[in-house]
Amino acid sequence: MQTVPRSLRIIYDFWRVDADRARWMGDPSASGLVRQGYGFDWWPGDFKIQVRASGSHPDLDLPVYRLNVRTDFLCDVDVTTLEFKRILSCFNQRVPTFAIYTYPTILPKAFEKYGSLSDFGVDLKSSIVWLSSTAYVHQGTRDWHATGLCARCDAAANSRSIRGERGGRLPRSQG
Repeated sequence: MQTVPRSLRIIYDFWRVDADRARWMGDPSASGLVRQGYGFDWWPGDFKIQVRASGSHPDLDLPVYRLNVRTDFLCDVDVTTLEFKRILSCFNQRVPTFAIYTYPTILPKAFEKYGSLSDFGVDLKSSIVWLSSTAYVHQGTRDWHATGLCARCDAAANSRSIRGERGGRLPRSQG
């Protein structure tokens, strides 16, 4: 259990998170990590950074936890256009430390029997795009993840570049 708080604290300290602009979220207990995860949200500027640890299954002899860093990237983007898909594909090839995510355009068909996507707060014509890095942490790797999860590092510069090519706007911190 100490692996998770220690890894989160290493990231928090390495990034020099300002406590006034961060909020701890979730439940650090073993059952809380399995059900909802634990970590922090941080607003260092225009981009919210969400750091979460989740897992490990209680029956594992060697606990392994999933550590995820998600960074706001763009909002109000029409992700249904071919041009956006082309730009996103090209951009993903240049970013080795994280992946770029948005809602798949097949969602309306997949969810049609449950209602409209707007019932779930999703609008593909005015969507969000985020960066994400994921690593699995165990006792032997807990100390080196702070430098490996770098989605936050490129968000500002790359968001401005993509926004210039395809529209959308910068997300503004809500913290």
